[in-house]
Amino acid sequence: MDSECTILTWGQALNAAETHGALVNYEMDGVEISAPMLPPGTDLYTWRSQQSFDVTRSQGALPLLEVKKEYQLISKIRMNPEQSIYFKINTYDRNQHLVKEFILDESNPTFRYPETAQSYEISLVMKANHDFTFHWVALMPVDVIKRMRLSVSNDLNATWVQDQHPNMIALYLGRRDSESWLIPIKPHQTTVVVRLSPTELNDLSLAKSVLQKLITSIQRENTLELPLMINGYGYPMPQLIKMVNELIISAKKDR
Repeated sequence: MDSECTILTWGQALNAAETHGALVNYEMDGVEISAPMLPPGTDLYTWRSQQSFDVTRSQGALPLLEVKKEYQLISKIRMNPEQSIYFKINTYDRNQHLVKEFILDESNPTFRYPETAQSYEISLVMKANHDFTFHWVALMPVDVIKRMRLSVSNDLNATWVQDQHPNMIALYLGRRDSESWLIPIKPHQTTVVVRLSPTELNDLSLAKSVLQKLITSIQRENTLELPLMINGYGYPMPQLIKMVNELIISAKKDR
């Protein structure tokens, strides 16, 4: 059965942490936050499945979820002190009334989406005064986590979801311009999503350098020589698909 994984990062929209005096330093691989004055229980950042485009100039960052299905959050966050933040998930009905609230941390990382829920939001919440570095958080069905291995590159450019017994590799090329992105998941398929920055998309030599490293890493992982399918992802990029095909052919000749 097809499914998906959603990767969430810290967007550029003004958020509660910044308006209450926290210092936020944006980097390509995440954000560094210093919040010594914020009280416990403060929502540091919130991702929503629905939001006003007129206010945020963007669509909701979260995907639709299946009712009664169990999901899990996996995150890469360096905290000081340890376990000083947690995730809060609020689910709402069609009238935006609260259906159920879930508190997720390392000891309780899963939740089951309520049958009457129509929308939801995920908040990163402060438990104690601290500094932390936020890289990413992944939202995945629990049944997918049991049979897949998720990895995200340090620069957030490449995301892998690897099946235990794949029979092919699907490569998706996309644009790095949003706070969340989806990784399509199919049984017996390893999926790789690569997001290129606007600078890389406007300079084919930079794009080629990034894609060359990607092809090298795929070949290193592809010990079974599985077939590779290449797709554009949310952005028309036939030139890049052609470039990847050429790089693959060149790499095979060099072997």
